[in-house]
This record gives sequence, structure tokens and C-alpha cells, in this order.
Amino acid sequence: NRGGSVLARLSRDGALDAIEKASQRMIQISIGTAASHSARTPERVAAIEALSFGSIGEVESMLHSLLDNRQPHQVQRAAITTLGKFRGPRVAPPLIDAWPGLSPQLREAASEVLFARSDRTNSLFDAIDAGDLPLSDIAKPRLLVARKSKDSAVKTRAAEYLQRSGSKARAEVVAAYRNALELAGDRDRGRPLFRKHCA
Repeated sequence: NRGGSVLARLSRDGALDAIEKASQRMIQISIGTAASHSARTPERVAAIEALSFGSIGEVESMLHSLLDNRQPHQVQRAAITTLGKFRGPRVAPPLIDAWPGLSPQLREAASEVLFARSDRTNSLFDAIDAGDLPLSDIAKPRLLVARKSKDSAVKTRAAEYLQRSGSKARAEVVAAYRNALELAGDRDRGRPLFRKHCA
């Protein structure tokens, strides 16, 4: 896929035609296996991983469909990881579209992909600014790392989000619970609650 590589030059010269035909056949078979509900999950995962050898145009719609929360967890994770192997502006939108239906573990995998490149991170931040995703869904450690980005837009926006979700929100929570300080304690009620929720 790299324009200046030896393989790219050989491809332009027609020296890889046989390999490229075999690759296209592999992609088509992999798309079929990835979509098959009758195939075993490990086979589907292997097929999804093989889709990274295709172009984003060939596999984008298939990977997007595999992010559906009705798919097995391993299938969704493989689709997220495979999407992350591509470059360009078409990687982030499927992940952002699927975000509300992803489990916490899958959101972490999607975050890994979205924060890996500044163009994807800015797309995620655009979705937050548009109100499509809540800022609270983004883990604070991700924003702390993004605040050190070489991309000035990512850096500035991450700093703003940290400020917005930081001290002000904490102060509001403290104020909301301040009245609890005036209540009388009850050790006998507190002991089982402590055992259940804290210990």
C-alpha cells in the first residue's frame, strides 16, 4: 500500500498480477466467511483478520456490519482491530457510529484505534462536540495522553475536555453530597453496607 515501496513498483509494472489475483480471491472468500453465521467464531475471526490485506473500499461495509452488538464479542473485536490497520478518513466513522452499542471492553479497543492517529482522534472529538457521543465515555487517561500530542488541534481539544470534566464536575459532586455530613451515623446499618460495597 505504500506508494514508494519496491512491491508498489512491481505492482505498477504488472509483475505481481498472479499474486494480486490470488489476494482478491482470498479477500472475497474471507468476506463470505466473516459474514457467515454458520462458520465457527475462530474461523470468522481469522477471515476478518485476513481482510486487512484488502483495500478499505473492498472491506469497509463488511467490517462496519460486524461491529453490530448482535455479533459475537470476538467478531466485533476482530473487526475493530482490522479497521485500525487501515489509514485514512474512512476508519473512524464506523467506530464512532457503532460506539453506543459497544461494551466497555470493546470501547477500550475502539479507543485504542481512534487515539492511534490524530485524524481519527479529531473525528472522535468532532462527534463529542456535535453531541453524538458524551465526553464521559472517554477515559481520562486517554485524554491525558492526547494532551501531549504533537498535533496541536488534538492537544488543545484534549486540554479543554480535561478542564471541562475535571475540577468543576468534581466540585458539583462534592456540593451535592455535602448535606450528608449533617446526618447522624448508624454503625449497625453501615457495617453490612461496608462489607457489601467496600470491603
